[in-house]
Amino acid sequence: NSNQVNLNVSGQPFSMDAWIRVPASGGIGRMLVDKRTLVSGSPFQTSGYALYLNGMQLVLELGWGTSMQVIPGPIVPANTWTHFAVTVSHAPAAGTWYLNGAPQAAYAFAPTLGFAYSTAPFFVGRANSAVGFGEPLLGCIDELEFFYNHVLPAAKVAEIYNAGLAGKCPDVVKLPAVTSICKNDSTVTVCFSICNTAAIPQSYHWSLAGLPVGPGCTVA
Repeated sequence: NSNQVNLNVSGQPFSMDAWIRVPASGGIGRMLVDKRTLVSGSPFQTSGYALYLNGMQLVLELGWGTSMQVIPGPIVPANTWTHFAVTVSHAPAAGTWYLNGAPQAAYAFAPTLGFAYSTAPFFVGRANSAVGFGEPLLGCIDELEFFYNHVLPAAKVAEIYNAGLAGKCPDVVKLPAVTSICKNDSTVTVCFSICNTAAIPQSYHWSLAGLPVGPGCTVA
């Protein structure tokens, strides 16, 4: 559902990150993400948000319905897998671009407070044709993430970047969807598999009744 609440940022903080690999181009509006509704064609006005490339420069567009903010970001290298992130906070008003895990101070910005709300579909790698601005992305996008009501801290952005080829999810746990237990039984065997692709050994705890605090187990 492209209109679910956690894709409509409204006045909430949010973050986006992804790995991209794109060829050199001077094209304008090469879309990475587009969730905009056209409010007016003249003057051009949208409601929602979009993330795209102008040439090789990242750009975040925020449309409030009555005003727009076009925010330039860092320049990405051609034909190279590059990780980027952008975070937007309204209290305080602060926006940060990241490139390969490092904050880009030269592109710090103060976002305008408003409701970037749109009922349009959430497009990846192409523009919303109903808006009339933007072109398809020629290149690759991997591990795109959108964080609603959350500003990624710098340490987390660096952690995502440093994960590299291992990706953001180093552990894979597979459990059965249903395990039956007969009324006269006091125990049941549950078989599951864990694949740890991290570079170091891990410890795991599993419980139906809540997890105690212990080595390898953090209870929030």
